[in-house]
Amino acid sequence: LLPDQLEDFQNNPDNPMRIALEDNDLYDWTPQVQTRLYYCEGDDQVNYMNSVIAEEFFAENGSTSVTALDGGDYDHSDCAPLAMLGGFNFFQDVIEPSFNPQIDIEVTEASAIGAEDGAISVTADDITGWSFDWSNGSTGAELDGLSVGFLVLTITNDQGCTAEFDVSIGVMTGLELAESIAFSVFPNPASESTKITFSSSMLYLQIVAPTGQIVAQQQMSSGEELHLSNLEAGVYSLMTTDGRFLSRIVKF
Repeated sequence: LLPDQLEDFQNNPDNPMRIALEDNDLYDWTPQVQTRLYYCEGDDQVNYMNSVIAEEFFAENGSTSVTALDGGDYDHSDCAPLAMLGGFNFFQDVIEPSFNPQIDIEVTEASAIGAEDGAISVTADDITGWSFDWSNGSTGAELDGLSVGFLVLTITNDQGCTAEFDVSIGVMTGLELAESIAFSVFPNPASESTKITFSSSMLYLQIVAPTGQIVAQQQMSSGEELHLSNLEAGVYSLMTTDGRFLSRIVKF
């Protein structure tokens, strides 16, 4: 500025530049949302008092959502990266996902390690316009024929926004398995053989003596005969091959 222009700016309240700057005010207002100001007192390019004065005005105007943080006695080249990192972390903390579906995920555990009879059902109050994509390549809100493992579900709404959910398929306990597959043994007690029926397609079973010794082991389909003729009289446990109890068998 020329000396006479600078003098007019400093002393004339009606100076056009002074009026324009006052109209371009950035601090005489009242923030209503979370706001963070970062500054360093050693900044050689941006006067740190900009943030200090702004915070004071915000507080005087009634705002309670503004925080000013002094980064220390750093110059501009050191302060700027710290301020940008602080800003990034601030937004990471306060950001809310644009698509946050409220869903229920019901998992039916697999009957055994290696079995492919687990299932997943996803429900919500309204899934209109949603698509369901799974990390195993499947689509839809209902999956079956699943083995033990982990899947990632990606839901996309009609606006193209996505949300991800981790889903795990485990192994049923013996009681859960017996209840879920309507497991039955008849006749029981039995002498030569007994029929094993269940609602699952296939089970891997073992017969365990009271001593804990496995005396028989086989893969069975529902309705097959389990042969007992080579067993001594006594009470045996019928278990899955991964050690989950299903039923007692009495051999006479």
